[in-house]
Amino acid sequence: MTETSQTQIIQKNIETSKEELQRAFLKDELIIFFTRVQEDLQTKKEDLFGRLKELFSVIFPYEEITRDFIFEKIGNGEFEGDGGIKFDKEEKAMLIDFCNNLDKNINFKNFHGANAAAKKYLIELNRKYLPNMSLLIEPFLVGKLISFFGGIDNLYKKPASTIQLIGAEKAFFRFKEREAKEGKPPKYGLIYRANTIQKAKNKGKKARQLANKLSIAIKLDYFQKFCR
Repeated sequence: MTETSQTQIIQKNIETSKEELQRAFLKDELIIFFTRVQEDLQTKKEDLFGRLKELFSVIFPYEEITRDFIFEKIGNGEFEGDGGIKFDKEEKAMLIDFCNNLDKNINFKNFHGANAAAKKYLIELNRKYLPNMSLLIEPFLVGKLISFFGGIDNLYKKPASTIQLIGAEKAFFRFKEREAKEGKPPKYGLIYRANTIQKAKNKGKKARQLANKLSIAIKLDYFQKFCR
């Protein structure tokens, strides 16, 4: 085999690896980002560097992510890197608009404006990528469930019983400690925040029903929107 042929094979393998890496980056990264941003805004956290570093690490997987690097990319409206996740025009516009509310230190200029933008884009992304889940629970709660497991590719594998109790770990451990005293196990976790459960008289029963529906909806969204 000639040196030229070996070089071509190596280059081909590199390109194939990059394509596989890009396919591994799911668009739920953006849903997780805006969900966590909303959480930060609720606690009045001003510094967005940590959240943007998480996002930029999958946009620019081969770069060192620093404040200066992020500020430069934001200034240039550059949200696409070699081998990283690819956004469409709408998604790039979301990021550009949202990042316009940041100063040179990657801090929020206006909490109200940033929160409104994060909510708006989270709704749009949920409708786009998670239409079935979005019919059942609110966008922020969808993001919380996905964020809890680090991605929809992990969440869709979970049974309804796990989905029902996600976020109730402390209550479950307290129950186990007091089990001998006939304590009652938790009936719900994060999904307790869903409007349908808040309005229900029998919240435990409604939580089981909602978890069963979510278990199906998550699988539908995953295989319809994320598997290519």
